[in-house]
Amino acid sequence: MRFALELALRRNCGVGVVAMDGKTMGGVWEGGEQLRVLHLFSQASAVALDQVAVKGHLDGPRAAQAWIEQVAGRIEGLKVLTGDALYADADLCQAIVDQGKDYLVKLKKNWPQLHRDVELLFSDPGPPEHSTVCQGHGRREGREVWVSEELATYTGFPGLASVIRVHQVVRNNLTSRERNSVQYGVSSLSDLAPDRALALLRGHWEIENRLF
Repeated sequence: MRFALELALRRNCGVGVVAMDGKTMGGVWEGGEQLRVLHLFSQASAVALDQVAVKGHLDGPRAAQAWIEQVAGRIEGLKVLTGDALYADADLCQAIVDQGKDYLVKLKKNWPQLHRDVELLFSDPGPPEHSTVCQGHGRREGREVWVSEELATYTGFPGLASVIRVHQVVRNNLTSRERNSVQYGVSSLSDLAPDRALALLRGHWEIENRLF
């Protein structure tokens, strides 16, 4: 990991935001089981900082928690960790804030009450606080973002300060068909600007494009 940290510094990006993501390694077997690995990936420097073997898909949060408790405190410049909905885990997020770091993770129905609360909060969101449009690969992608701190003291989720709603519309330029989707996120970051919330979420998706 020392080489990865030095490489991040040489790229003048530092560590900053780290994406947590687990993947099954195709064609790699260990002890009769296909190897699954938790990757810790620096978004800004595009460097894989560390890899941790895990037994199964659901073991990712526990491996991430152990890494946070044992390693993260020694990494200068590490500020925020991002993850998909699997990493919206109370013990993991508590460990992150205990280490003086912040998290932003996707929220799905693995937290039913919190998911319902966020849905209700954004049921009539009003005009978007931030929006982007980009073209490429034969499609047009539009995103609208809302951020709220109204649930910060309402839920029991560790360290929760902000909740995020992202509405995405993807239009196929050839067929004119549109696909709508809504994603939610939770974060310990307070005063979270909507453009930064979207940047953190989109930066997490980069782990798919850059590492796998």
